[in-house]
Amino acid sequence: LNAGSENIGYAGSGSFTQSGGTHHVNAIYLGNLIGSSGSYTLNGGTLHALGVTLVSDRAALAFNSGQMILDGGNSSFYTGSPIVVGNGTDPATLTIVSGNASFSDGLALAAGAASDASSVNTS
Repeated sequence: LNAGSENIGYAGSGSFTQSGGTHHVNAIYLGNLIGSSGSYTLNGGTLHALGVTLVSDRAALAFNSGQMILDGGNSSFYTGSPIVVGNGTDPATLTIVSGNASFSDGLALAAGAASDASSVNTS
């Protein structure tokens, strides 16, 4: 799947589950407007994004397995709880090629997960 930008749960509720393959996207926005909610579940495959924005506790990212590549741009994760990479069983990798990623509520790695933390801000 190749997309410019995606709004999941822009003015209502929305969810997206990826279980394999490669998903290229310039930007993903989850739960943008007041009263909306959005979730993205990565159960395998590769999410290759220029930027991901989770802006409130109405936005959720379940990064169970696979690979998330943040390549350029800035990503912001403000969800009210830490983003957890992996489910403790299956391999999961977060790679930041360029740009910056901000995890205001923290970033945690489950057993078997890996991350390139060179440009991660957890404050």
